[in-house]
Amino acid sequence: MTDGALGLALGAVAGCVLGAAFYAGLWLTVRRVTTARSPRAALLLSFGVRSVLVGAAFVLIARQGALPLLGALVGFVGARPLVTWAVTGRPRAGHGAGAEDGGRA
Repeated sequence: MTDGALGLALGAVAGCVLGAAFYAGLWLTVRRVTTARSPRAALLLSFGVRSVLVGAAFVLIARQGALPLLGALVGFVGARPLVTWAVTGRPRAGHGAGAEDGGRA
């Protein structure tokens, strides 16, 4: 495997882990916000902590080069449907044209 492909693959794995942690943290926050004394503060604190941690990790990944960063971005975005599926037990509903009939044109 070439260095570029290895960097891309490792970046994708790191991004997937980061995305899973970010979106799982969001899910936990949403579940607990209804019982929080200050829901707005809980949401802001959660978003701040998750954003700072993920941002710092992306900065470290970016120091490795463009391909690992690209892989991390793809992995991060790709983690969202995986976390949605893990949490709800079903895939996320489609959007856009044709979503009403199950995506069939």
